Amino acid sequence: MNTVIYPLKGIIINKDKLRAEFLSASNHAWSTNYYTPSLKEWSTLSILSMSGDSKDVRTSGGTKVKETDIANQCRYIIDEIIPQFKSTPLSVRFSKLKAGSYIPPHNDLVFGQRVVRLHVPVITNNQVFMEMVGERFVMKSGEAWFFDATSEHSVSNESEEDRIHLLIDILASKQFKKEFLRPLTLNDRIRHLKCHVQKYLSLFIVVPKMLFSASGRRKIINKIR
Repeated sequence: MNTVIYPLKGIIINKDKLRAEFLSASNHAWSTNYYTPSLKEWSTLSILSMSGDSKDVRTSGGTKVKETDIANQCRYIIDEIIPQFKSTPLSVRFSKLKAGSYIPPHNDLVFGQRVVRLHVPVITNNQVFMEMVGERFVMKSGEAWFFDATSEHSVSNESEEDRIHLLIDILASKQFKKEFLRPLTLNDRIRHLKCHVQKYLSLFIVVPKMLFSASGRRKIINKIR
C-alpha cells in the first residue's frame, strides 16, 4: 500500500471559492523559494506565516502563526478549509510553479507524519505531476493530498499554464492521524529516522560555518525571528 502520497478522503473543498480567493490575492508580491533560491520558477505567497509577512515561507516549529496582509482575501481558506484538518497550522501559502518548469528529485528532512505537508491544487491540469516511489501522480483541483516529503520526489509542469497549489503545513493531531493517515510501514520509520539524523548532523556542520560569515549570521537571525 502506498503510504507516501495519496488524496485525503472526507475533506470538502469548493474549488471555485478557492480559485476566486487565489485570484483576489495573486497581485501581491511573491517570494522566490526561501530554501532553494536558485529555483526562480518556483515562488510562494503566504496567507499564514511565522512573522505575519506574506513573503515569509518558513514553517513554524509550533509557535502560533500570524495572518498576513492577504488573509482577509482568503477567509474561505482560513475559516473553512484549514479547520477540517483538526490540527495546528504551521504555514499556509500559495505555491506557483511556472509553465514548463521542473523541480529535480530531492527530499525534505522535516515533513513526515508529525509535521505534515498537504497539497491542495488550485490551478492545475493533467500535464502537471509529481513523481514518487516510481510512479507519476496527478493531483486534481478540489482534492487535498497527504505528501510525505521525506521520500524523494520531483515535480514537472509540462503545460502552458502556471501551476498553483495551496501548501498547508500542520502539526498533525492524533485525531488527524487517526482519521486521515495510513499506518506507517517499517520503511517509512527507517526513512524518517535517517532524515532526523541527517537533519541534526547538518546543523552541526552548517551552523558553525554560518557563524563565521556576515551573510550566514543574518540568515540565522532571520530564521529565529
